[in-house]
Amino acid sequence: MWINPNMIKGMSLRMAEGFLMHEMFHELGLTDDQIGAALHAIDPSINPNANGQWTNTQQFSNKFTKDCFSGKQNTPQGNQ
Repeated sequence: MWINPNMIKGMSLRMAEGFLMHEMFHELGLTDDQIGAALHAIDPSINPNANGQWTNTQQFSNKFTKDCFSGKQNTPQGNQ
């Protein structure tokens, strides 16, 4: 997988991790439609645009950053 360094320049490490996880799923053969549908199934706030297209894929990276790299439910506060 080749990532243009300019795409992650200025991102925090956590945001870059979320972005790279999104791109990793593409390398595994998943499309944005598949990623979006799967994420929407577990988080209804993740939605396609009014035309049913996944044009805002930043929400995928944000979800991965929040839930996979920021420690959600990996701390005593998250397990309450």
